[in-house]
Amino acid sequence: MITKQESVTNEKYGTYPEKRSVEQFLNYGVINLNKPQGPTSHQTVAWIKDMLGLHKISHTGTIDPMVSGVLVVMLNESVKATELIGREEKEYVALMHVHKQLPKEMIEKSVVKFVGKIKQIPPLKSAVARRERVREIMDIKILEINGKDVLFKVRCEAGTYIRRLVDDIGKDLKCGAHMAELRRTRAGIFTENESHTMHQLKDAWEIYKETGDEKALRQIIKPLEEVLQTLKIKRLIVKDSAVNKICNGAAVGVNGVVKLDENIKKDEKILVMTLKGEIVAAATALMGSAEIAKSVRGLAAKTDRVLMRLNTYPYM
Repeated sequence: MITKQESVTNEKYGTYPEKRSVEQFLNYGVINLNKPQGPTSHQTVAWIKDMLGLHKISHTGTIDPMVSGVLVVMLNESVKATELIGREEKEYVALMHVHKQLPKEMIEKSVVKFVGKIKQIPPLKSAVARRERVREIMDIKILEINGKDVLFKVRCEAGTYIRRLVDDIGKDLKCGAHMAELRRTRAGIFTENESHTMHQLKDAWEIYKETGDEKALRQIIKPLEEVLQTLKIKRLIVKDSAVNKICNGAAVGVNGVVKLDENIKKDEKILVMTLKGEIVAAATALMGSAEIAKSVRGLAAKTDRVLMRLNTYPYM
């Protein structure tokens, strides 16, 4: 990082993310949940909300009731970062049943046609407006073909409907096809290998309530800052004295910046962090790194979304 000026943080205010109490931890937590088949995404997060006694909760991408796999759950203040995390690409393993037995080569030839930009109309039961939109399929890999059943893995842009993709492949094959089973194996940086079941979360919560042992709970719930850091979004680190002004919606002045990542470009989406490593806000750069580093006045970034509670730091 580029150091613009020297500054120290006051230990009285804010908290290093790794030193938060469980109550603070839940306010800025993210869960990589292994959703089972059966409940809707809404029902699943509602159970977690009730279990943990939260006032706000969300997830970063709906999956149908009979679809299992990775569901990223945002807790309390982390809900404000749902859009940042939810726009990451997704990966699924799908079982497609074609309505007529076909040569393997014919199926492979059809599937390849759908790699790249495709047009989709959301299904009737979807929660979004049913208008045509463009989504990108980065890769489709056939894992196995057994009679009329085709198992494949697809890597795609967020908001892609796999059920609709299967239907379109069936139309291209001129015999029809339907989705027999679907599992989300990855959502951005969150993978199924690192996901946790509802039972594991429930057990960890009960252990904490009964014994005060936080270890299992902290293994399941990750700090929002740790997740955002993995996304590799560039950052501005600001003085303690700038934090509450930004929490009140003010832009980030260059005189409040202590450190910044290299190669920030004007109009790039960035994060504003404290010297303790806490997330303050999502912002848009108004200058590039070099200009921010050398400027003595002006605005470094426009605050888009405040993620820290007001008055976590005092006005200074």
